[in-house]
Amino acid sequence: MTIALVDAILIGALLTVAVLAALANRRLADERVARAAAEAKTATEIDRIQAAIEGSGISLWDWDIASDALWLDANWAHLVGHTPGTTRSTAAALLDFVHEEDRPRLVAAARECLEGRAETYDTEARVWGGDRTWHWVRTRGRVTARDGAGRALRASGTNAEITLRKRVERSLADSEARFRALSELSSDLYFEMDERFNLVTWSAPAWTRRGDATLPQPALEAPELTQGDWDAKREVLEKKVAFRDLEIRQVDGSGRETWLSVGGVPLTGEDGNFTGYRGLARVITPRKLAERRLRESESRMRQLVEFIPAAIVFVGPDERVRVHNQAYAALLELAPQAIDGRTVAELLGEERYAFVAPHLHRALGGEPSQYETRRRAPDGRLLDFDVLHRPLRGPDGEIQGVIVVGIDVTRLREADRMKDHFVSVVSHELRTPLTSMRGSLGLLAAGVTGDLPEEAKSMVDIALTNSDRLWRLVNDLLDIEKMAAGSLSFRIADIAWAPLLAEAVDSSRGLTQEFGVAFALDCPPELAVRGDVDRLIQVLANLILNAAKFSPPGAPVTVSAARAGNGTIRTRVRDHGPGIPAEFRGRIFTPFAQAESGDARGIGGTGLGLAISREIVEHLGGAIGFEDAPGGGTLFWFDLPEAVPRWQNDAMTSPPFQRVLHVDDQQDIRGIVGLALGKIGGYTVKSCRNGEEAIAEAPGFAPDLLLLDMNMPGMDGLTLLRRLREAGIATPAVFFTAKSNPVDLANYRAAGAIGTVSKPFDPLKLGRQLVEIWVRHDASSPPSAPPTP
Repeated sequence: MTIALVDAILIGALLTVAVLAALANRRLADERVARAAAEAKTATEIDRIQAAIEGSGISLWDWDIASDALWLDANWAHLVGHTPGTTRSTAAALLDFVHEEDRPRLVAAARECLEGRAETYDTEARVWGGDRTWHWVRTRGRVTARDGAGRALRASGTNAEITLRKRVERSLADSEARFRALSELSSDLYFEMDERFNLVTWSAPAWTRRGDATLPQPALEAPELTQGDWDAKREVLEKKVAFRDLEIRQVDGSGRETWLSVGGVPLTGEDGNFTGYRGLARVITPRKLAERRLRESESRMRQLVEFIPAAIVFVGPDERVRVHNQAYAALLELAPQAIDGRTVAELLGEERYAFVAPHLHRALGGEPSQYETRRRAPDGRLLDFDVLHRPLRGPDGEIQGVIVVGIDVTRLREADRMKDHFVSVVSHELRTPLTSMRGSLGLLAAGVTGDLPEEAKSMVDIALTNSDRLWRLVNDLLDIEKMAAGSLSFRIADIAWAPLLAEAVDSSRGLTQEFGVAFALDCPPELAVRGDVDRLIQVLANLILNAAKFSPPGAPVTVSAARAGNGTIRTRVRDHGPGIPAEFRGRIFTPFAQAESGDARGIGGTGLGLAISREIVEHLGGAIGFEDAPGGGTLFWFDLPEAVPRWQNDAMTSPPFQRVLHVDDQQDIRGIVGLALGKIGGYTVKSCRNGEEAIAEAPGFAPDLLLLDMNMPGMDGLTLLRRLREAGIATPAVFFTAKSNPVDLANYRAAGAIGTVSKPFDPLKLGRQLVEIWVRHDASSPPSAPPTP
């Protein structure tokens, strides 16, 4: 019983053990399956993590500090430009690849972490890579194990390349620096405003905002944008679109005006709603003030042009009228609005345009043009116009059009005609009686009528001197008029200079008694000049008289001549006077100029002599001037072209003619000429009162020379000469005339005259003057018929 029970128990126990063993085996099998599944899952997760790490560009590192064994995963080599693969190195070896500027910062950060002063390690450095470029790397980590003394045993962490981020940061920093520099250097104001158009920020170091302590206060003051400025422009701002060139005017308490030009762009938030404006404001005060001055100037100029008594018009390159004044519209009898934009051809008509077009085209080509024309005014009067065409050029010299100015010179032309008539009347009405008076006095003084009592001779000399002065005054006044009109006549010939200087000095001997001066002449006999005898006598007389007036009594007046080089003869007239005042030197050769000098001893004059002398000398191709003379006084000089004379002075001792027929309606002139040529010159003179008498006497008298007065009643000199030629009298003729303008002289020569003698004349020189006329004419073109022997 006992054994059986024990066996049964044992059998039962074995069965139990067998069951438990089966259960245990089953459980072990399940655990193995679960472990394998877990290991597979772990491997999958590790693969995922590894793939994520490799794809993220992050490199893991682990550092066994005690052995200085540094492990870096495969991503590290890829980050720094090497072939991917696990890297094992030391911290010291890896530090050699770090940029020397970053190395101290990296070491300091690592030391703080290892020594426990920092919980984590986070720094950035440049690492030299396998691709031979610098790579920015951010290294992060912490100490993962320490010993009992707290010393770091192991550290782990990550590396990440941040080269692209650093480049972006550098670019942003550069951009910000440029913007800041521009903002600091610019006078423009940068501003921002919120959605309610309130200023929230602004920046401009050159500007100041009073009362705002938060903004810089530079030394340079400038206007500011205020809320009031924006309120005035609210209509523009409320459109919430970009705007520009919005002009704001400010006036401070002192009345100073400031202008700003503002532009802005709208800002939007992430939701696309309007959040305000950002923009710039610029000071445009100088421009606005300049524009205002320009408008005011333009207004003044337009009003000035409107009131000018001249027709003014601006024509564009297309020949269309762009601008005109009221005078132009009145001349065309058109309304102003009917003129602008129309072509010149349309306004003037075909016939008138054909006349104007060449001048207009010349000006459009860049060449100024001028002409005179006549137009009929709306009231029927004929008007004289002086028309000017002037090209208008732009800043680069391009032709932008033509300015045409038509000046009404009707009154001036009428004044010129009246003046010419007056000069003609004065020439005749003054010179004719003056000729008689001076001729008579000259003959009396020369003793032609016999010796005069001493007292009478003195009175005659005084009268002769004053008649000479009056003669010079009349001649100067008439000559200056002819110079102004450009009608001063010249008869150019070769002149033996020494005899003419001697004659000028001899003619001035009368000044010895009047001014108490002596004369000296120094001129080589072979010198000759090219000029006009009568005009040069006039120059010499002016200079000699001027020297005598200003020389002290007893002082000499020296007249000299010599070759000056360059084919010229220089003639000098030197005085010993006080010299020419400095303030007068610049205008000494201008008409009516006279120096104020007490040494002139009250001797007056017209102030025309030197002006006339300059005109004559320059017309003859010479030059005139003055200088201070050595030892005091003034030396006047003039240069003339040198020439070889065609005849010598002694040729005049054998007259080329003997018989002179003189015709003049003035009895006193006939008497003076008869005495001058007959008694003094030894010529045979036949005097006639008029043309009819001369025509009757000429054939029987057979003259060698005709001396005819131009202005005779009934039959003037030109008509008489024509009648004599028709009668077969081919004798050379000389006209007596008070006129000497170019038109008259041309008419005289065209009629066959060989020359003219101007009134008044010197009776003592009349014979010589006629011989010179004969010789000059004979040297160039012989007379139409030989003179009677």
